[in-house]
Amino acid sequence: MRGEVLSYDVGADSGLIRGEDGVQYRFRRADLIEFTPPPAKARVEFAARGESAGDIAVLSEPAPEKLDIWGYFIKCMRKSFNATGRARRMEYWSFVLFSMMFVFGTSMFLRGVGVVGWFYAGEAFTASFAAAEPLIVLGVALFFTPAHICVTIRRLHDIGMTGWWVLLILFPVAWIFLVICELIPSARGPNKHGPYPKPIKQKA
Repeated sequence: MRGEVLSYDVGADSGLIRGEDGVQYRFRRADLIEFTPPPAKARVEFAARGESAGDIAVLSEPAPEKLDIWGYFIKCMRKSFNATGRARRMEYWSFVLFSMMFVFGTSMFLRGVGVVGWFYAGEAFTASFAAAEPLIVLGVALFFTPAHICVTIRRLHDIGMTGWWVLLILFPVAWIFLVICELIPSARGPNKHGPYPKPIKQKA
């Protein structure tokens, strides 16, 4: 029978396939012929065994998404608390670019407010506003922190590494290692975290 993968949870080792008969079948990684978990929406062929699926073979995988840099930034914000899957270099650096622009833009905007406030209200306003400005900028930076952590984990997944390496972010001296990781090209082909995240260029 043929069907479509609805979901697969790596941690729980449990997934769902919707068969052509409209019935949902559960499966585990051991039920896969190639043992590599298929992504959601992948077309598969399988043997129905009651409420479970076995001998699952992937027929086709969904094409990798094609987003511009703003689209990748929005994707990262939507997945602020979702570290599953893979993130290609373009996704990671698109997020870094726009998040830094927002933080820097907030700082410049507040500087402008401070100048206007000093012009109209004098030194008293400047003194009180100067204390609030860094806290506001810090708040904006913290707003982007969950998304940054999650996209970093997905980037590590993309090159075949465990997401636990993200803990190096706690040690500034180790940041250069993480930066190097973010520059490594995607590991070719699918891995345990998901399919290859970008289109494969065909040779002429």
